[in-house]
Amino acid sequence: MREIKRIYIIGAGAVGSVLAALIKEAGGAEAVLVGGSIHWRTIREKGLILDAAGRGEKTLELATMTPEEMPEPDPTDAVLLTGKLPSLPATAKWLTEKTGPEVPLVALQNGLEIQETVSTLMGRPVERGLCFFGANSREAGQVTYNRGLIRLKRSPVAEALVELLSRADIKPLLVDDFAPVEWFKLAINCVANPLAGLLAIDNESIRKEVLDPAKAAILEEVVKVARAAGEELELDVEFYNEKIRGSNVPSLKTDLDRSRRTEIDFINGAVVRKGEELGVPTPVNALIVSLVKFLETKGLAG
Repeated sequence: MREIKRIYIIGAGAVGSVLAALIKEAGGAEAVLVGGSIHWRTIREKGLILDAAGRGEKTLELATMTPEEMPEPDPTDAVLLTGKLPSLPATAKWLTEKTGPEVPLVALQNGLEIQETVSTLMGRPVERGLCFFGANSREAGQVTYNRGLIRLKRSPVAEALVELLSRADIKPLLVDDFAPVEWFKLAINCVANPLAGLLAIDNESIRKEVLDPAKAAILEEVVKVARAAGEELELDVEFYNEKIRGSNVPSLKTDLDRSRRTEIDFINGAVVRKGEELGVPTPVNALIVSLVKFLETKGLAG
């Protein structure tokens, strides 16, 4: 099995912070959180306060580096991309100068055709994975973690990561056909993220029956576009309400609260673009995109 000695996590938000903490606790490889945000600086100075929902709170010292401090990784290292998609071109520019094709790079961002997008920006092959856990940072240096899964497209480095993470507080899974996983996660995000942002609510509130017609309208379009793309999604409002529980706050709401550019173009916007390409109308998702963009523009202008 491939050996991994050090893992660089590029993107020091809630998800990246949780992964760095999980890798550190698993042992077997050094985790380095690469960033420069206020959240990252607080972790560097005081450590990460990790609140594992239902399992207590602890402070962890994490290795941190800025992009400038990060050395050129070698083939025994791995790079996990967890940063926001709007910042991906800028990240790819400096990361390309440091990492050759022999260094495994795994894109963990939500969205469609992310592997192809990152590969084009980096000018090299990349690997794919997706996180299925709740991670929310209500204040700098603190993250609440709701245990879940990480799915990785099968490869030698994915197998090594699964072996490592099997010792952590997460369930890692290898997947041979990743397209259904990507579509499923996209559908969940198309409901959770914009409704949380537009209505200023958490996952538990999104489950309320009064929002079922809105959830159904969004999901119906996603399912139709997925089917036109050759993927059958077994997902409806009843399934969503049963599976998506808890007080986790989807990241789009956090982005709006902090006047940051959101990932709406890569979530509901991806469904709209794919629908246009395949001749499937998506008026509900187009409406969602326009509403979120209004709030986003308003926040950025302020």
